[in-house]
Amino acid sequence: MKSTELKQKRAKLIEEAREIDRKATAERRVLHADERRKFDQLLTDAQLLNADIETEERSEAAEREEALRNGVTIADSDGYYHLGRERRAPQRDRFADPYAARLSGRLKPGEVRAIRANERLADVLPPPELPSGVRAEDLDFGRLIRGLASGDWAGAEAERRAMQEGVGPLGGFLVPQPLAVDFIDLARARTVVFQAGARTVPMTSATLKMATLTGDVTVSNVLEGAVIPSSDGAIGARELNAKTLAAATPITEELLQDAPNVGDILRRSITEQMALQLDRQCLRGVGPAEIIGLRNWPSIGKKDLGTNGAALAGYEDFAEAFTQILQANVAPDNISLIRSAREHGEINKMKDTTGQPLAAPPFWAEIRHFWTSAIPTNLSWGTATDASEAYLGDFRSLIVGMRTQLQIELLDQAAHPTTGLGPFTRHRHLKATMRVDAVVARDLDFVVIEGIKAQP
Repeated sequence: MKSTELKQKRAKLIEEAREIDRKATAERRVLHADERRKFDQLLTDAQLLNADIETEERSEAAEREEALRNGVTIADSDGYYHLGRERRAPQRDRFADPYAARLSGRLKPGEVRAIRANERLADVLPPPELPSGVRAEDLDFGRLIRGLASGDWAGAEAERRAMQEGVGPLGGFLVPQPLAVDFIDLARARTVVFQAGARTVPMTSATLKMATLTGDVTVSNVLEGAVIPSSDGAIGARELNAKTLAAATPITEELLQDAPNVGDILRRSITEQMALQLDRQCLRGVGPAEIIGLRNWPSIGKKDLGTNGAALAGYEDFAEAFTQILQANVAPDNISLIRSAREHGEINKMKDTTGQPLAAPPFWAEIRHFWTSAIPTNLSWGTATDASEAYLGDFRSLIVGMRTQLQIELLDQAAHPTTGLGPFTRHRHLKATMRVDAVVARDLDFVVIEGIKAQP
């Protein structure tokens, strides 16, 4: 697809989002929750096209340069033609389009950078070193798994050559980097904390120290020659220590051999499990084998709904948490709310004294809304056993460190404890292992609302 077609696709997504906003404005109301979700998804999809547009523009630019050198007539993405060194019309500057401009490129050796949610690791990490003649786009996860399972690499010579020799540090096989990074990017895209803005830091070793803000820097007026007051403890450090995250999915050898889409199905199954576990641990993990989740960092803001919890009666509790974060100098449009799927539904069912849907206050439309089944709805809180939580904050301050290696194993089991499948069905399990950790860069950016009971 040419860059102009990609830009048209992006413009259509943006226009669709604007139409949702225009409709709500014309009706003098804020966006409903389902409208907000669709609005956010449309803008996210538009942003994700930026990398594809840049890649295509680079390819088109290379073709134009080749045409200039060789005197070949060629059309560029804007429909203009080149003949030799002559260009028939001026080229539009792509950097005039704010959606096409990129703020960062590939990581340089030794560089550590937080990757934004709409950036792919595949576009940021240094290009992989592959055997001569093997291209990243030629590799397929399904062919790789079939080759490992059967030992027959017919039709999978590229995968066999790209496979790293030996076993990884946790056992199993190291997946070739292009497939591993594609797998991790897919898991990131399915993880709600990343959708809310969490940053990814590629880790080249098991540990990595990250700078954090433990308090705000003090700014003062001083006279000439006077001592400048120092901000005690404003800058600190927290260490990422990669934790092992594993997921497994059952599969029969017949399916491995016969299903042409087995790679996509396996990748989807495992990345969905990985994403759900990443959400749970980033929000609620208890360490030390797990990630320390947001709610368990000691200085994170907390708001509880009473000794025995309480059902939501309106937006006041969210408004108080929102105000607390604003007072920490966080811009409203950087704030996201992650809640359980139950609370998402119950907020939409709240009614006023006349029985009409309860109108949301203005701040509700300023924040971004997400929900996940990783937040339980059966927590104990005082006498309550149906409590849940909600997480409000600037999720750009959640830094997730990820090793960019992926390890896989094919396990033979006599009988699966749940399905009962055994050796007569030639049943196996595909296990995937990755290593991650997370730290909070600024505790003041978050508030956890606890003790949210189900509606009576």
